[in-house]
Amino acid sequence: MKLPPMDNKSRKQIHMLAETYNLKSKSTGKGVGRHIMLLKTARSGKNIDYAAVNKAAKACDKGGIGNFYKTLHLARKAAQVERKSGQAAKPKMMPHREGTIVGHEAKPIGQESVGYKLLAMMGWNHGQKMGQSGEGLEAPVAAVIKNSRLGLGAS
Repeated sequence: MKLPPMDNKSRKQIHMLAETYNLKSKSTGKGVGRHIMLLKTARSGKNIDYAAVNKAAKACDKGGIGNFYKTLHLARKAAQVERKSGQAAKPKMMPHREGTIVGHEAKPIGQESVGYKLLAMMGWNHGQKMGQSGEGLEAPVAAVIKNSRLGLGAS
């Protein structure tokens, strides 16, 4: 992505933000026409510390660009120390693999839940099959992850 020409301070701010989003940034051109090129990498958009980005943006609003750099630098340092010291890291969502059955390890709903009470009021008991005559499904329909763009039923 090619950004419009901007001054030195603005370019520096964009370079630092690009770094937090794992984008590659490069200033090109000369003089008044100097602009930034942003390039997506394999790591772009992954493991972003949004708290650091928000703090830096607020600091920029309050105290100008110098405050932005200081806040972003301190937030980055704190994240590095936290990772090295093994302190409670933020849990990262792992992408689901094709064919993974969602919720198969979930515990059954408790008797105090609204859903359980509604089913009980309609005559259902734990261990019974669903349906009016008790001939329905014994277990809920499984949800299976599908990441490919193939049609349903295709492998």
